[in-house]
Amino acid sequence: MEIITLTQQPNLHWLNSSNSKELLTPFSQKRVSITQQEHIELKSQVNYYKKLHDIAKEKIKKLEQKIQEKDGKIKDLKKRVFGKKSEKKNSSKNKKGSGKANNSPRKKGQQKNKKGHGRTNRPNLSIIDEVIDLAPEDKKCPCCGLPYTPNPALD
Repeated sequence: MEIITLTQQPNLHWLNSSNSKELLTPFSQKRVSITQQEHIELKSQVNYYKKLHDIAKEKIKKLEQKIQEKDGKIKDLKKRVFGKKSEKKNSSKNKKGSGKANNSPRKKGQQKNKKGHGRTNRPNLSIIDEVIDLAPEDKKCPCCGLPYTPNPALD
């Protein structure tokens, strides 16, 4: 059984290498002896966890990208639904309208005691008088059966 010994400089706080000072950590001052099999297992575990870490980082990047896309869609939809044109104010009607305020007591449409414009003249249409006679059974009242009498006020 072969033993690998990992050694560090014991009880040194500063190590002088090529005229530069390096601070040693507390764990670098202890000696550890392990078998080569343990060393290989530890190395494989390191590689395994490094690979898991890389996969997790990639997954996080993809999820963050999805979040940014969804945030962009949400922002766009909010702008469409709650944007400036979705909520109209009364002040914009005053500018476009006749210039009078909306608090006027007048109602819309034909006003009381005001003359209307009357019928529109159609001089280019020809006038045709037609007299249409009813069938004898239609000249009687359906309720009492008496004949209709002409009313000159309706003609």
